[in-house]
Order: sequence, then structure tokens, then C-alpha cells
Amino acid sequence: MTTATESALLAALRATELFQACPTADLDKVIAGSTDEHVNAGELLVDDQEMVEFVWVVLEGKLQLLKRVEGTEVPVDQIHVGDSIGEIPLISRTTAGFIVRSITPARLLKIPGSIFLETVRSCASVAQTVLRTIGERLRKYQRMLQQRERMAGLGTISAGLAHELNNPAAAANRAAEHAIEAIETIQALARKMSEAEWSPAGHKVLLSLADLRLDRVEELDPVTRSDREEALCTWLDAHGVADSWELTAPLVSLGLTSERLQSMIGDDPIGALELTAQMQWVERLASAAQLMGEVRQSMTRITELVRAVKAYSHADHLTPRTDDVHTAIDNTLTMFGHKLRAAKIDVVRVFDRTVPPIATYGGELHQVWTNLIDNAIAAMDGTGTLTVRTALDRDQLLVEFADTGQGVPADIQGRIFEPFFTTKPVGEGTGLGLDISWRIVVGRHHGDLRVESVPGDTRFQVRLPLTEPEGQADEGA
Repeated sequence: MTTATESALLAALRATELFQACPTADLDKVIAGSTDEHVNAGELLVDDQEMVEFVWVVLEGKLQLLKRVEGTEVPVDQIHVGDSIGEIPLISRTTAGFIVRSITPARLLKIPGSIFLETVRSCASVAQTVLRTIGERLRKYQRMLQQRERMAGLGTISAGLAHELNNPAAAANRAAEHAIEAIETIQALARKMSEAEWSPAGHKVLLSLADLRLDRVEELDPVTRSDREEALCTWLDAHGVADSWELTAPLVSLGLTSERLQSMIGDDPIGALELTAQMQWVERLASAAQLMGEVRQSMTRITELVRAVKAYSHADHLTPRTDDVHTAIDNTLTMFGHKLRAAKIDVVRVFDRTVPPIATYGGELHQVWTNLIDNAIAAMDGTGTLTVRTALDRDQLLVEFADTGQGVPADIQGRIFEPFFTTKPVGEGTGLGLDISWRIVVGRHHGDLRVESVPGDTRFQVRLPLTEPEGQADEGA
């Protein structure tokens, strides 16, 4: 005789997609061999590394399907009333590969694996539903990881970018502070000079110094600079200028030499105090100008970084546009600047500048360059050389990333572009970086992506057609 509880469970199973078409006799066996369980919110049902021995049907509440990616539990899907979980790893006899936690207090029908497998054999609709569920969950999981991989393109270098921005900002701040100190000294010297009575020679020298171009710094080789500084110091000492050695370096940078100063004075006598005040004044002006030049260089560097970030993160993914591929590669290398230096990796650019601009989905190619550069850094594991080469290869553009790392073993070279394939430990890689790169290059741009590798010489080669991508047909990336 059927109890009220069994009737309710039968109705609940009939309402599920998994069991709705099964004969009553099969469902009676499922109910008889299963247990009705309650779980608390947050309770762990399945861990990703364990073998699954049961299938759970949600009768009340809600569960969450998660994937451990790089040590973080990432939500993939939610399991609602009428849904089931566990059937896929049970049938495939693999570890779960996912984590299941309850979001709310939940009531579950816990079906032993042996009973579920018997039902699969006796009820064809169960097997069909499982196959359909596999496809749907795989697509959801792949879309989630692809989006995460794209975001990681910027995330993997965000810390380095912070350093890249902080260094010039700190340098500009220091230079500005020192420039303010120099200007304050100039003000004091100007007040002192305004109170002095100038000789004809002193007045003439002052006018000549006032005409100097402070923004022009003369570039000299070390030997020539040393000789000029020594000669100028001797000349200043001979004219009674105090602290002459401290003044000579900035004065020489302005192009002042002992001969030039002597020509300013001419044959008229000039007092030591006059000349000392003038040399101190122009030295302070030169120092302030040099410091402001450092501020300008730092701000230029910050501007370049901001431009690179903007180009990297806001490039148009939807519409093909004609661009110089070298600019995109340079922007990506700029984003990796700190990480490359920290890993002691030298970057060699071998660019064929005669390569014409090509029509691409530039934002997506940023992702390709990011994946290949990041993989090269990881492969070299500290110190090495990354060579980025461009060339024309018949009717295609070749972009090659060559590293001196450990190489890709020959037995897996044919698999590295497969989705979810990774050589990293469990939880440390999605296995989608090269798959996404392949989809972008081959699927979206109708190009080619391949690898040639021996220890110490690994080359990822991207070939792109010189003609415009053919519309939106392939959205696989």
C-alpha cells in the first residue's frame, strides 16, 4: 500500500525533467531505495575531488554548483527544486570536478548510484536527459571561464600596473618637492642680488645668464663632461667663487664653460661676491628646470601607461578596424612591464615595420597577446629572453612569441589548444587561455595559431590574413 509520503515523492519525481517520462514501477524502485534528507544552508554536499556515489534530487530549497579556479570557489550554476545533481560524474565514474553547497536549507532525495544506474538502463528518457544536461552545464561552465579568462587578461598584470604607475608618480612628487625648495632658494638669492650694486662686468654677465635656455641640457660623454667640470671648477676658484665644485655639474649641463664665462666678463674686473651670487642663482635655476623636466618625463610615462590601459581594456570587440599590430603588442608589453622586470626577463622586439596595418577585432587580439606573453613568463620561471617578432609570411602577417623557457613536452603539444587542458596543478589554471586564443585567431580572424617547442626555444606563431575579417560568423571566442 502506497503511503502519503511515497505518493508525494512520486509526484515530485514526476515533476522533474529527469524522471517525468519513467514508468511508475521504475519510480517506485527509486523511492524505495532512496532516503529523504534535510541539509542546512552552506552545507557541503559534494567536493570536487571526491567520487560521487549518489544522485540528489532537490525537493525543497536551492543548491549552488561551484568550480574551484585558482583557489577560489567560482559559482557556475544554481540547482533549483526539480533539478538533480551528481548524475554526470556517477555515470562517467570520474571525480566530481565541481563543488555543491546548499544556498538555503534544503530537502533532497538521495538516490544511491546503483539504483540510479539501473533506472538509466530501464528508462531511456533518463539517459537522454542526462546527455542534454551535460551539454547545457558544459556550455555554462565554458562561458563563465571564458569571461573569467578575459578579465584575468587585465587582472594578472594589475599589481604590476600599480607599480608602473606608482614609480613615475612618486618620482614626479619627489622632483616637484625639490623644485619648490630650489625656487625658494632662488627667491632668497634674487632678494640678495637686488640689494647689491653691480659693476659693469657683473651687469653684463647677469644679462647674458638671463638669456640662457634652461630647457636645453647639453648631452656629453663622461670624459668630456669630466674635463669641462674640472676646467670650470678651476676657473671659478681662480675668480674667488665659493663652493665652486657644487656648482659646476649643473652649469656644465647648461653649456657653460670657463671660456664662455670669460667671454661674458671680457676685460672688465668683477668681484668675487658678484660672481658667486650669479653662479649660485643660475645653478638654482638650472636645478629647478632639471627637476621640472623630471616631472614632465614622469607625467609622460603615466600618460603612456594610461593610454595603454585604455587601448587594452576599451578596444572595440564587435567591429573590425584597421590598426598597426605593433601598437597593440607594445601596449600589452607595457602592461606587463613590471612583471617582466620582476622576472628578470629581457624583451627583444624584432618588428618588420613594413607590415601594413590589418583589419582585426583588436580588443580580442589583446587577449591573445596577453595569454601568450603571460605563458612565456611562466615558462621561463625567472630570467630569460622573450623575443617578439613580426614579419610578412606570404599573404599573412606572422606574429611570433619566442621564449627561452623549459618548453612544451612533445607528447602534449597536440593537446595544449584543447579546452580545459592544463599542465598546472588542480585549481591553478582554467585550461582555457590557449583555447580562447585559438578561437580568436582561427575562429574570428580566420588565421592560424601553432607552437614549435624544444627546451630553451618555444615559439607560438600567430598568422593573420591581411584582408578584413569576414563579419560575425564565428563567435566562438
